[in-house]
Amino acid sequence: MWYYHTSMETLTTVDRMELDFTGSSCLRRGVYRPLSGMLYISFVGPVGRPDPAYIYSDVPSWVVQALLGATSRGSFFMQNIAHSYPYRKM
Repeated sequence: MWYYHTSMETLTTVDRMELDFTGSSCLRRGVYRPLSGMLYISFVGPVGRPDPAYIYSDVPSWVVQALLGATSRGSFFMQNIAHSYPYRKM
């Protein structure tokens, strides 16, 4: 997420973006850190158990923006992120 800071006349970035996946049957919530390219995702888990969560590395901001704009965020995630970027379980 970029914005223009008029007093300094430089591009500045916000380093934490909360991601809302309301309506997704697969993705629960996420956080994206554009400066490091880290994407934290928690998935809808079984009832009564903690939601599984993963950290994905080196994810470009344009991929996260495309995820947020996708008709089916779960399908987009599986096709474009899940096995395309290094990840580890939290």
